[in-house]
Amino acid sequence: MSRELQSRDVQAAAKYVEMKGYELVGIDEPFLAWFEDDTMVVCRVKASTTKFPKGKERRSSYEKMMAKFTAMTYRIGFMVRFDRIDLHVVSEDRACLRHERDVQDFA
Repeated sequence: MSRELQSRDVQAAAKYVEMKGYELVGIDEPFLAWFEDDTMVVCRVKASTTKFPKGKERRSSYEKMMAKFTAMTYRIGFMVRFDRIDLHVVSEDRACLRHERDVQDFA
């Protein structure tokens, strides 16, 4: 997948998060983070033009990004959850989005 497409996918996921009313903490492609009440959500975004992406994530990748995003926030004493957003890109300006909460299937 091209870097430009990946960037657009992460931006689309960030727009989804903001539309849900959550406080966006930051973006570090292919990850983004936001606050959902008293929980910081660290989320990996994956996209495909043929179908929804599959595959297991590395927990260490999530933990590395958790540390980075934690340093970017003013909040203290919060829980952390790992999510995944998969995008099936169907045209230049359209995609189907699947948001999986509390990812547990790590490689």
